[in-house]
Amino acid sequence: MRKYFKHYLIYYLLLFNSSEAFSQIKYIRVLWSVKPESEATISWFTKENSKKNEVLISTSKKNILIKKNISTIKTNYSRKLSNGSFFVHHVNLENLKPNQNYYFKIKSSSSVSKIYYFRTAPKDKQKGFSLLFGGDSRSNRETRQEMNRLVKKKFTENSDILALVHGGDFIYDGRKWSEWKMWLEDYSKTYTDDFRVLPLMVTRGNHEKDKKLFNEIFNWPGRGNVYYTTEIGNFSLLTLNTEISIAGNQREWLQNELERLSVSHKWILTNYHRPAWPAVKSPGLALQQWVPLFEKYKVNLVFESDGHVLKKTVPIKANKINLKEGIIYLGEGGLGVKQRIPTKKDAWYLQSPGYAESFHHLYVLSVLAEKLSVDVILKDGSVYDKFFIFPKQRI
Repeated sequence: MRKYFKHYLIYYLLLFNSSEAFSQIKYIRVLWSVKPESEATISWFTKENSKKNEVLISTSKKNILIKKNISTIKTNYSRKLSNGSFFVHHVNLENLKPNQNYYFKIKSSSSVSKIYYFRTAPKDKQKGFSLLFGGDSRSNRETRQEMNRLVKKKFTENSDILALVHGGDFIYDGRKWSEWKMWLEDYSKTYTDDFRVLPLMVTRGNHEKDKKLFNEIFNWPGRGNVYYTTEIGNFSLLTLNTEISIAGNQREWLQNELERLSVSHKWILTNYHRPAWPAVKSPGLALQQWVPLFEKYKVNLVFESDGHVLKKTVPIKANKINLKEGIIYLGEGGLGVKQRIPTKKDAWYLQSPGYAESFHHLYVLSVLAEKLSVDVILKDGSVYDKFFIFPKQRI
């Protein structure tokens, strides 16, 4: 009897140490903002107020296993959520090497996570890479999970994919931790089978509500109004915030950034929530405040969300079709929410080669040396559209 008890005890201890099912470490994420070639934030939650929270990180998985040549970094931010029973933890990483896999393990008190990894962005301007774009993952959990499985499939198939750019409206009511918890649980299903984590680059939507939980979850407490520029080699992405004043300080910042980027970067893209050129709703204030700047500084491509349809406009400049110098606006959020019937389908800016349809969707943007390639992927994995964007001549 003692022999069997000993075997059961050994089995239980091995199971306990090898599984996060017994760990209080939950909902691990990697967050990107300004410098993804050299910086990242690793974030997670615990059910209890753990006293010691840290990340063990190395460029080698073996080093993590044998505990040699690793860095141990303590949290920059650990506190209880303002509207929930969990505690949130963030570790900000700096001075990372470009285009490098980083393996990490999280420790919170006596709990230890599996070994995960992510890849930093390249710095080489000739190095190609891909990003996923999508928005509005709220409301319909089963469809969101189906779309997350599609994200995982694309992420697994294409190792050049670096991150997911999310256009906002993660959940229906951003004040409810119960909804965020389900979203975080579902997002963990996007990781590959060998535990590669898909970093997130985020903006706010109207359903994030009073922004408190959004800021705590995505590491924005005290860091401003969630608009920022991400630069990867010759590529730049301006993440804008339609949930605050889009004039004033944000517009001034946008103009300064566009002026700077127009002389230093080949590719300029933007991502925000409320559309300037909608397929369902009325135009957002971005149409008056931001679109003239996009056109002046020759932005290459714009991503929008909020409308719950699949949209691609014709190339637009000065309120007209301009196939040579116009900007295509893509959207409008299809990562889970029920899709609407596009009410503006007959609008001039949605005519061929544009369109507006009621399909869940995901965008795969591939950044190449001399062009951008955009694949429009539907829920069943089929490619609905594929098109290319070429550099614009800027003076």
